[in-house]
Amino acid sequence: MRLSLATRISIGYAAILLTFGAVSLFGVTALHQNQREIKLVSQGYLHLAQELTKLETLIRNRQRDLDRQAQERNADTRQALFRLADLYYPGLLHDQLKAIQQTLTDTKAFAPAGEISFLGEVRKKTESWVGSFQERDIRWVQLMVENRIREGVERAEHRDRQTGLAILGLSLLAIVVGLVTTALSARWLRPIKTLIDGVSQIGRGDFDAKLGLQGDDEVSLLAREFDHMATSLKERDQQLKEKQEQLLRSEQLAAVGRISAQIAHEVMNPLSSIVLNVEL
Repeated sequence: MRLSLATRISIGYAAILLTFGAVSLFGVTALHQNQREIKLVSQGYLHLAQELTKLETLIRNRQRDLDRQAQERNADTRQALFRLADLYYPGLLHDQLKAIQQTLTDTKAFAPAGEISFLGEVRKKTESWVGSFQERDIRWVQLMVENRIREGVERAEHRDRQTGLAILGLSLLAIVVGLVTTALSARWLRPIKTLIDGVSQIGRGDFDAKLGLQGDDEVSLLAREFDHMATSLKERDQQLKEKQEQLLRSEQLAAVGRISAQIAHEVMNPLSSIVLNVEL
């Protein structure tokens, strides 16, 4: 099936639009993924790392206070400090563990599917701290979260580089498609100028104008019909000239006949009078 000229031009510019649309869609998709990655790191893992650091600081402060209380020489004062620490630190530890659990819950709400298992692992470890835990346990989880943050940043940077290269490549492809489509459109439409020049020659009375365009598109078909029309007009013009010459000869003969009749009339009138007079 042969496509028409308008269809080919439409397909070419549709390809341009689709290419630029693919560039835009790819850019928006990559930007959305990077935003999710950045949100996971900034609002999830960094916040979780901060909460773990607070818990670690709280444990260190408690250990430092215990060491200071152990060095207290007064038994009553030492006993009072121990009772105060028992009243003060458990509540703080409980609130901080609760804050960590809430951070994990909030992070899971917007985390990608690939991060759910890691968050579940962190939750299990932090839930096991309800009884007793050491500073090294917190530090281990902190290292896990820090590694996750570093991996997330590296993924975002890698994706950003890949996105930039892909957008550049797709943009160049779109430009090439646009240039090729424009060149083909100009080539397909170039015979129209030749057709216009031929019509101008016909308008000036030059019926010998021949376009001679080859092809099977609309413009070529129109050019061949134009050549056929020019030939028909030339033949008709010749026929009209012949008819005009015949008509002119007929008018000349008719004029001669009218003159002859007039002359005969003018001559016969006096002759008739002479004949009548002679007979009389």
